Amino acid sequence: MIAWNRGEQKAISTAKQAEARRNNGKLSNGPVTVEGKATSSRNAVKSGFFSRDPLLPGEDATAFTAFRDGALTELCPVGFVENELAARIVSAAWRLRRVPAVEAGIIEWQMWAGLAKTSRKQAVELIHESLIDCEEAEDPEECREYVEREAEAFARMASPELALGRAFIRPVA
Repeated sequence: MIAWNRGEQKAISTAKQAEARRNNGKLSNGPVTVEGKATSSRNAVKSGFFSRDPLLPGEDATAFTAFRDGALTELCPVGFVENELAARIVSAAWRLRRVPAVEAGIIEWQMWAGLAKTSRKQAVELIHESLIDCEEAEDPEECREYVEREAEAFARMASPELALGRAFIRPVA
């Protein structure tokens, strides 16, 4: 059976299907290979602030090592407790350096998303339809400008520079 929820198709399962899924799930022991375990260990990573490893995929390991070594040199920890605290300071400081990039990515992503939505709305208003054929618009040139602006906004939203910001956003459809 198929149900509609906020424009999305969602399957409603029967009790028998739900039971079959539970039984199949019991057969899984999770990832077996080293690569599979490494991949699944990052399934829920968003900001990486609470992850075991302070380094996120794509971050420069050499830069982190230099950062860590410099901080430990200045902190001069002695003994187990000081070394543990110094390691926590380094980890938290590295993670906190990421926050401005996240904030900027979120703000810029939202800006481009708003522009895309507005451009789509303006283009649709010009032709009074949900399918855009600018040749049928009252002002085809203006319609094309709105469609181009929407495409530009969506391209910018998908850019690698905004990847970190996108990780924090769950866009609504």
